[in-house]
Amino acid sequence: MPATVLLTLCLALGGISTLWGATPLAHAQLPDPITEESSAGNDASATLRSAVREDLFATVGLTCVFGPGVAEADARRQCLLKARTRLVAKMSERVAAAAASLGLSLTDEEIAAYTLGVVRMEADREEVEPGPEGLTVRLAGRGVADMANLAQKLPFYVANADVRASAVAQYRAARAEAEAARRSAGDPAQEQAGKIRRQMQDTARFAERQLRLGMSQAEVLGLLGEPSTSLQGAPDENFLCLGYGDVWAVFENGELACLRTRLEYHRRHESQCHCSGRLATILLGVEPR
Repeated sequence: MPATVLLTLCLALGGISTLWGATPLAHAQLPDPITEESSAGNDASATLRSAVREDLFATVGLTCVFGPGVAEADARRQCLLKARTRLVAKMSERVAAAAASLGLSLTDEEIAAYTLGVVRMEADREEVEPGPEGLTVRLAGRGVADMANLAQKLPFYVANADVRASAVAQYRAARAEAEAARRSAGDPAQEQAGKIRRQMQDTARFAERQLRLGMSQAEVLGLLGEPSTSLQGAPDENFLCLGYGDVWAVFENGELACLRTRLEYHRRHESQCHCSGRLATILLGVEPR
């Protein structure tokens, strides 16, 4: 009898031990939720990153030859300007294709102006070789442009004439500088790009020293001359912007309200011609509103 009881107890304990031993196996067969969620999170982050930026890359390589009268700094700058012009031409094709697919009507100049505004150029290699006939500059570079959200940005660009006008004005100034560099590559006494750049910088410094808030448009024209471009503010505001290369004179109700280095679109004004925005762009006059 005791032996029978002992055998029964052993069998019972063995069954319980088997049940306890089965528990870890059951847990081991369950999927790991943390691993799956982490993987899903990584995929979501990758998707978000790809949605934020869509960079377009283009490369350029060229050799520029200059006469003996061109300084090295001017030669390097002129060659860089030529490289930038080629990169903008390459990348404009992508913008033109996007505009056509959206049914938007833009001129070649407006497309190039938009592209210039989003492209960033980097020089990967630059060699300057002096010689008896002048300087030879060899440049290899690349352009990077953020082409994300073109479906939203391009319609906005098309719908806002003042945004396009400001972009085109900046593009024309850059093109004139590059064209002058191309024409005067061996003749520093003629229309060099470096000379144009210095003139633009001199005009900006002169304006900052001589202009005063409250001046009339006639007084500013008397000091700076006729502007290279002009831009009207929003229809319900009385702003007028006169462009002088590197500086903009902004008038409100016929009086000089501020002097700034560049125009920026502001939602409150629904225009680029105003005195709001980043203080870093305002040389004279800070908007109190």
